[in-house]
Amino acid sequence: MSDVRCERCQKPLEIGEHPFCPHGFPVVGLKQIGDEIDEVNENVGHTPVHFRSRSEKRRYLKERGLMEFVRHVGAPGSDRSSKTTRWV
Repeated sequence: MSDVRCERCQKPLEIGEHPFCPHGFPVVGLKQIGDEIDEVNENVGHTPVHFRSRSEKRRYLKERGLMEFVRHVGAPGSDRSSKTTRWV
């Protein structure tokens, strides 16, 4: 237990607890990015393919042995990027 208290309700705060009223602990790991997309991809076959979810697109690509293309773009004035690693 710590000696830090909420200025508003005087509740003693614990480590990791939300510091504002109402208090509590954050739920970690449950936030998800939505699966819904609306994408027409013209580069995966002879005809355009319409995807309505990321999981549908992932499954389609996996079934056909395809992968997403990732382009290495370095920071201005450098060939390094914080988004990509060594490509050898």
